[in-house]
Amino acid sequence: MYRDFHPPGSHPEGKSKQLPITQLYQSGLCFLSLSVSEIDLLEQVLHEDMSVNFPQVNPAVPNNLLEKSEAQDYYRSVYHRMLEHWISMGNDPRRLFIGTPFNQHILDLGCGTGQITKGLIQYLNHVSGVDLAPALVEKARIEGIEAAVCNIDDQPLPFNDGQFGVVYAFDILEHLYDLNHAFEETYRVLKNGGILKMTVPVLQPDTMRSNREFHGNTIRTLGIDEALANQEPEINILPLIEWIDLLTRHHFAVLTRAWGYEWNVTPLQLRSLLTGPPGNAPNVLLTAQKIPKHIIISGQVNRGVAAGAWSNVEMDYGFQRISPSLSLNVFLDNE
Repeated sequence: MYRDFHPPGSHPEGKSKQLPITQLYQSGLCFLSLSVSEIDLLEQVLHEDMSVNFPQVNPAVPNNLLEKSEAQDYYRSVYHRMLEHWISMGNDPRRLFIGTPFNQHILDLGCGTGQITKGLIQYLNHVSGVDLAPALVEKARIEGIEAAVCNIDDQPLPFNDGQFGVVYAFDILEHLYDLNHAFEETYRVLKNGGILKMTVPVLQPDTMRSNREFHGNTIRTLGIDEALANQEPEINILPLIEWIDLLTRHHFAVLTRAWGYEWNVTPLQLRSLLTGPPGNAPNVLLTAQKIPKHIIISGQVNRGVAAGAWSNVEMDYGFQRISPSLSLNVFLDNE
């Protein structure tokens, strides 16, 4: 399938140039038929977006990062209480991001109590989940989620190849020591063309300091006095460009721009983050698609789309940005 790319304000001219498919963004959302001038414009847009939206960050790394040998005890004895406290505050922006998929097999990585995905069961979805904390898994099961205890760092996911059409990984990846294993397993259990929606923190100069303050305040509020509580659990916070490159290496195509967000902010502040440069946000939502391994993914276009370049579906929508709440449904409808 070939589609024309006409950036806003551009005037196609000159001979059309067909690019080799291995250089292009693969998923059926490809920039496949471009004039020479359009190619030059796209490369300029990608370069400018990447220089603005992927800032270089080198914050100090704290010396109290959670040790892998203690992680299982931490999540089972400390973190699950902190999570339930945050859920009780009822201020979770990720609820805006799940969409309303219908009749899908869905996997929730780090499902917690099922607080994000339990509402999808009413749309005839079959929802499975995994979490490291047995107490949270039991609560997720009560909500109707087929949940299992699983350590995503060390264990294979207890599901078949290609079992799911959608995987949510909301605020889980930054807690993992082996990101390659997590992405490999996610790729394995997704069907070809399946959708991964992930939220992750973006490394900023004050990220680690803010984390220490946020977790410290929660620990004091709850009166948790275990020695483990002073460990920092978000041990793998990356700059946005590194999250994008991980997706590329593991054969995912980025489908829309990254959407920035923050917890416990006003609707106006959240709107500003959602529409601003994603590299400046403290957290981002990324929507990506599993691509068969015989097709080569373009890392440059993955970066460009995440930074704000138009995806092909958005062009088909008349250069309308697909919102974070609609993106999953749009791409499922375009399978």
